[in-house]
Amino acid sequence: MALAVPSRSAGRFTSRVGGGSAFFVKFYYITVIFTIHRLDAYDAADADDAPHTQIGLADGAYSASQDSHVSREYWIEFGQALQSFPQTPKHEALFESGSRDAGYYCYIRLRAYERDMAGHAAFEVEMTNHSTGASHRSSHFHVFCEAAALNRLGHSLERWARSDSPKFEFTDQNHDWP
Repeated sequence: MALAVPSRSAGRFTSRVGGGSAFFVKFYYITVIFTIHRLDAYDAADADDAPHTQIGLADGAYSASQDSHVSREYWIEFGQALQSFPQTPKHEALFESGSRDAGYYCYIRLRAYERDMAGHAAFEVEMTNHSTGASHRSSHFHVFCEAAALNRLGHSLERWARSDSPKFEFTDQNHDWP
């Protein structure tokens, strides 16, 4: 899925008038791509058999991708949590699969949270495959974004999870929210 998010780069310049210095903040948008692929069919009759999925997120500078077994109910729940984000300044919308414990196959953490008292939001991505040596893969980064973009992401995610489509992709061109 993709998500257009504001990102900041701060700089410092020296003013020639008055001899002081000032700070400026430059805003620019980067495209974040968030995809989910169901790698096998979902069998509603077998509630214990969560579909094998591949989850990926990239923001232009960093990316993460990990496969896991995730039921559509978890995606629906996370989509609903994103749609109602934020309810309070400390509210978080959290999706986790696996565990940080190395005895598990992998760990995936996706978290929406407010990063400051002004209400600016961020989306945390943490993924690891718990392999060792040259097979180990791990990524952990935060993407600054608008809460409204996370709400739209949640709407699209819930709608996809309720569908039979094997592929989910959210981009900033998705203008299909209500």
